[in-house]
Amino acid sequence: MKNSSSFINEIELMGGDGKYDPMRKLYMTFEMAYKKAPYFTEVSGLLEEILNHKENNLSKFIEYSIRKISDYLDIDTEIIVSSDIVKDEELVREQRVMDICKKTRRYEIHQPYRRKRII
Repeated sequence: MKNSSSFINEIELMGGDGKYDPMRKLYMTFEMAYKKAPYFTEVSGLLEEILNHKENNLSKFIEYSIRKISDYLDIDTEIIVSSDIVKDEELVREQRVMDICKKTRRYEIHQPYRRKRII
């Protein structure tokens, strides 16, 4: 894994010989914590499928996970990966978000507990 200032699309999940499987350990942690939860049996297959996905790039792994969960929940929405959008790399924080929103014609940001019109 690179340093904390790396872009998410540059971070690799596994390095070295690949013998250590952190995803299996993560699945076992979920299973131990939630196996008695009401819907764990129904969701465990999805969780296992996501964690078994052989993608070493963190950004692509997260994108895959979001798409699989969206499909499972029958959420039909367009998912745009921000690293695929040509943007001004000199902008920071809110300026960068606003630039991406303008380029994709999105005019609201949805955050938990609030909705903010930005443009």
